[in-house]
Amino acid sequence: IETLPRDIVWEIIKEIPESVCALRLTSRTIKSFVDEFVLQGAVIPLVDEVQFNFKVIYQIMEIEIYVRKRFTYLLELRLKLRQLSSKIIVRNEGI
Repeated sequence: IETLPRDIVWEIIKEIPESVCALRLTSRTIKSFVDEFVLQGAVIPLVDEVQFNFKVIYQIMEIEIYVRKRFTYLLELRLKLRQLSSKIIVRNEGI
């Protein structure tokens, strides 16, 4: 897999997004390909629904993002690489 071109690795991620964790452990080159893919933006639409809840008393806003289970690793990695904090809660294992 080390000798695969970046575009082929990206196609693997598009077809099997849940593979990103395993792919990143393969080699430094593949890890950099995965990270590039994740940071480049909306190649794969990750989010199904977004809800905003503003709590006036505490002056905070909660954002709920609904994502299909197979895309959670991609979303988590994107947030991590962009240095955004995330609290991932899986509510429905079947999705």
